[in-house]
This record gives sequence, structure tokens and C-alpha cells, in this order.
Amino acid sequence: MKYRYIIGIDPDLTKSGFAVYDSQEKKMVQCEALSFSELQWKLKRFQPDCFVRLEAGWLIKKSNWRTAKKLGKKFSPSQASSIAERQAKNVGENHATGKLIEQYLKENNIPYELVRPFGATAFFRNTAMFQKTTGWSKRTNNDARSAAAICWGVNKNQL
Repeated sequence: MKYRYIIGIDPDLTKSGFAVYDSQEKKMVQCEALSFSELQWKLKRFQPDCFVRLEAGWLIKKSNWRTAKKLGKKFSPSQASSIAERQAKNVGENHATGKLIEQYLKENNIPYELVRPFGATAFFRNTAMFQKTTGWSKRTNNDARSAAAICWGVNKNQL
């Protein structure tokens, strides 16, 4: 394998999911949620022997899948509109964070690829399944498990 460490990142405004797969040890060595500055520090730690897979939700053209109309089935029209607006704002902030991470990767010559989100899967929504699949037994949140799914799912032979 060309790179020892495969890093998965799920961008978030406050704490991004960050997971590292060690291709020599054939195991997950990190899986946590990090602030933007912590993430930069960790990336430097794994250079030059790393490849980053960055979740890039902005690659999906249709971004209005949570419309107020769809939410209106469970909430009043004003509540649904408020929820949809807040979700759109959060998505936009996460996309901006992802683009800043991409800029950091470029400026620091860290090899990477952008990956489209693959949605909520049992792999990272179900803690027991996640632990069984990855062998990672420490506490994680959804963002960290999503980052693990991003790096775990890569075809390790292509890197």
C-alpha cells in the first residue's frame, strides 16, 4: 500500500469526525471528534504517510431534501419552516468547514480525495455493529463513526 494511514474526515462546524486506519497494523487507531485546530494538528502528525478521504456534501447538487413541506407532516407550518431553515444553515456551515479543510489539505500538500456522503448506515448509527466491524471499543459519536466509515470503506489496494 502506498500510504500507511487512511484518514476519514466528516466536517462539522464545532467538532469534525476524524478517524485513522493503519494499513500496516490493519486496524483503526483513532476515532474521535476534533475542533478545527485539533484536526490540523493531528493531520500534521500523520504526514507524510497519510491519505485523506474528506466527506464533501457540497458535491450533491440537490441540497433541499429537508423541505418545510416534508417536515409539515409532523410539525405546524411555522415550526416546519423554522426547522428547515435551521437545518439548511447547519448544512451550509458544515460545507464551509469542509471547504476550509480541503484548502488546508491543498496548502499543506496532503494527498486527499473528496467523497460524496453515503447517508446514514447501520455501520455508524449502531454502536455495537460499529465496534464489531472495526474493533474500536472506545466511546464515539455519530460524526466520529461517520469518519471511520469513510476511511474504513475505502478499497485499501487502490491507495
